[in-house]
Amino acid sequence: MTTLRDLAAALRGGRASVTEVLDHALARIDAIEPTLNSFITLADRDDLRAQAQALQSELDAGRRRGPMHGLPIGLKDIIQTRGVRTTGGSAALEDWIPDEDATVVARLRDAGAIVLGKNNTHEFAIGVTTNNERFGQCRNPWDTSRIPGGSSGGSGAAVGGGLCIGSIGSDTGSSIRRPSAFCGAVGIKPRFGRVSRHGVLMVTWSMDHVGPIAATMIDAVAMLDAIAGPDPRDADCRDDAWTPLLPSLREPHGLRVAGVPHRWVADLCEPAIGARFEDACRHVRDAGVEIVDIDPPHRDDMLGGLRLISLVETAIAHESRFAAHGDRYSEELRSLVQLGNYVPAVHYVKAQQLRARMRDWLRRIFDRIDFILTPTMPIVAPPLAPRVASTAPSVVADQSGLFTSFAPLGGLQSISLPMGLADGLPCGVLLTGPGRHERALLRFAAALEDRIGLLPEPIARNG
Repeated sequence: MTTLRDLAAALRGGRASVTEVLDHALARIDAIEPTLNSFITLADRDDLRAQAQALQSELDAGRRRGPMHGLPIGLKDIIQTRGVRTTGGSAALEDWIPDEDATVVARLRDAGAIVLGKNNTHEFAIGVTTNNERFGQCRNPWDTSRIPGGSSGGSGAAVGGGLCIGSIGSDTGSSIRRPSAFCGAVGIKPRFGRVSRHGVLMVTWSMDHVGPIAATMIDAVAMLDAIAGPDPRDADCRDDAWTPLLPSLREPHGLRVAGVPHRWVADLCEPAIGARFEDACRHVRDAGVEIVDIDPPHRDDMLGGLRLISLVETAIAHESRFAAHGDRYSEELRSLVQLGNYVPAVHYVKAQQLRARMRDWLRRIFDRIDFILTPTMPIVAPPLAPRVASTAPSVVADQSGLFTSFAPLGGLQSISLPMGLADGLPCGVLLTGPGRHERALLRFAAALEDRIGLLPEPIARNG
């Protein structure tokens, strides 16, 4: 058993101890975290070992809390943790120590997970590189001269590098799925309202989602099972209860038709990404799912609407904090917040109209297909680049975020799986579907993962 995911499987099967799994994670952190910079804050090791011993004692006594019992995880550092600083990746909050856990953290602790620490993020989760002015550049575990993606870049890098079995990230435009694709991990953006956002720093109120980045579908679904469900403290949380899916993950999925925007794939994808996507499509067909061509509305409408909504809602979300601590924001984020305040109301209304048209198209297309199938990203992880402070970034920086845009605009579930290596770097296949296929899509993703196979543990280049 040479990888953390192998040890996690052994722990579930009673062939490894909680302390063995923790020690392996800590050894990986010692070996490669100084290069990756995937954590902003690491938990006290004596406390971690005490937690591990207590959780092992429960197992020895015949008490198992569930599939997350004893597994080491990370948390994106926009998620509140009681007694542990939550910085938001910003100098504006670098000394903030919350007095309560976010709902997702409390639920994971109750499930027996061990929180290793807080993962690096683009400042306040607004950006796609995780080049953080205050806490430093996070690097890709497959090639440390490249970015991990963002804004959950530290989560993706830590999971992809085998430092933890999973991490809770957040996704507005692509921020769970982009780093998952770039770092060789599984990323689930749940449907809107499936997971509570109480205790999570806001980017936008209408498109933020909280979900897992994990080593495998089993780990991702185990995390989702632990955190999903109603929460009266989050007014946008769905009222319907979540029944754990992991026990039935291998049941038949029942999906029959996938839609692929072939023209977009041909126009946008690097050749190596296109080749891996063709392989993924073959696996989808072999699983009994027909693939048909779809032609979504013009892509500029999708990205333009998403950008404008994000700009305005981000500015409003930061109104009070920016008034009090704006001088401690990076110039990059300060420019973005100020730009959002200058967007005319009529433009925000027009962006919402674009979103409504996209939702209408999605409703109609899902009458004849079960889910949308695309690459997660049309590119592999780009090289590191200097910070650019003179131009305000967008939550979705360019057309690399096109395939991930269906889900936030429609409030849809979207799952990124590793689909192999392109030019030696990980790439992802993306499954995006409607609420009625929520559980079926997760089952199909697990079946597709079995057909494609898992990536090896990375040996970072340039490290």
